[in-house]
Amino acid sequence: KYAQMFLRCAAYQGSTFRNATLELVWKSHGMPMTIGDKPILPLLMDMAVKDSFIEGCGADKYRWVHDKVQEAAFSLLENAEVSPFDIGRILYYSLDPSQLEQDLFAVVDLINKGKTEKSAEFAQANLQAAQKALELSAFQSASRYSSHGIDLLNDTDWSTDRQLKLNLYSVGAHSELVVGNVDAAERYMKEVFERGDFTAMETLSLTMTKVT
Repeated sequence: KYAQMFLRCAAYQGSTFRNATLELVWKSHGMPMTIGDKPILPLLMDMAVKDSFIEGCGADKYRWVHDKVQEAAFSLLENAEVSPFDIGRILYYSLDPSQLEQDLFAVVDLINKGKTEKSAEFAQANLQAAQKALELSAFQSASRYSSHGIDLLNDTDWSTDRQLKLNLYSVGAHSELVVGNVDAAERYMKEVFERGDFTAMETLSLTMTKVT
């Protein structure tokens, strides 16, 4: 029972995970932290390593030994009472800023897998992920996060969350252009430039994208 739940909790977090996030997911399922007087998670972690399900890949960090193992663990989530969105939201609100930065992609991916609420806060999380992906030259990921963030703000007009929308459109246009989706990049730029209520300084990033 506990071993299956351990694998399920680890599966939520993608190809790599850390003890801190695993503990939060474990707690979110109402699981005990000890058996008798012994902490349970270190025991389960050692079992998973010995059984060649996971392996260490740095300080306080683990990864699945093979994609097939992770896929099998994912299959345990089918009847889970707690959805990926719920887990993502728990991690988003529970991790401190430095921890969230380390696990940003995994957390935002979990949030995006669910029926995400139309929320400026989660749109901001997608912007953070898009900007980080852009810094890592992961342009496809930056494009995906930007698009998702924009979708989360579709029900609001530009008078609300104006700067957030501009930043999402700017990152989206740049990343789409880099991966060769010129039409998508032009749609983003057109949406902003046709408004006519941004200053040249505000749209400098988009202007540079257009020039290049």
